[in-house]
Amino acid sequence: MAFIDIPSRGINAFYLCNPSGPGIVGLQPYNSPLTIENKPLDPSKPTLLMIHISTASSSMFTYQFNDPRLRSMNLVAKDGRMHGRTTETGRIKSQPLFTIEDMADDFDAFVDAIGLEKFSILGEGWFGCRIASIIASRRPYQVQGLIYCSPGPFVEPPQIVHGMTVDWYQYATQNKDGNGDQTGDFAPEANEMRD
Repeated sequence: MAFIDIPSRGINAFYLCNPSGPGIVGLQPYNSPLTIENKPLDPSKPTLLMIHISTASSSMFTYQFNDPRLRSMNLVAKDGRMHGRTTETGRIKSQPLFTIEDMADDFDAFVDAIGLEKFSILGEGWFGCRIASIIASRRPYQVQGLIYCSPGPFVEPPQIVHGMTVDWYQYATQNKDGNGDQTGDFAPEANEMRD
């Protein structure tokens, strides 16, 4: 398993890089010990950075990591801030809300921290595709290709933005607290239908 401390972003990022081991066969609960081992990047192979959807983690790429047809490339996936096993460590932990650009800054810092030079990006869902687009626009000479999976609209309607930043955020952070440890409870109102 691999964690990399990124002090400039205030996170200890969990990531998978060419993983192997029995744990990669299926998803592992967050409270279980990891049995996955990362292998170093192979400079002779192209690299694919995979960015998960907003409600998941790097474990969603289990099938890609297990697909023998993809062994001809380096496969890398990082848990986003407040997702999976990535934890917040300091400097910007008290920021009340993170924008998609902040999340892209985290991935940008991660790319530098692990030394990716040339790579392609697979973005999944609105979250992953938007971050992929931001990184590609910032690194046009490094990003060799983009793969969008279910990108959705790149501009959310105002009522969705409000719902995600006001209504949903308080319930999600109450439970996760940015640690991914599944402690706490959702308030009963979180599961009520609203107009």
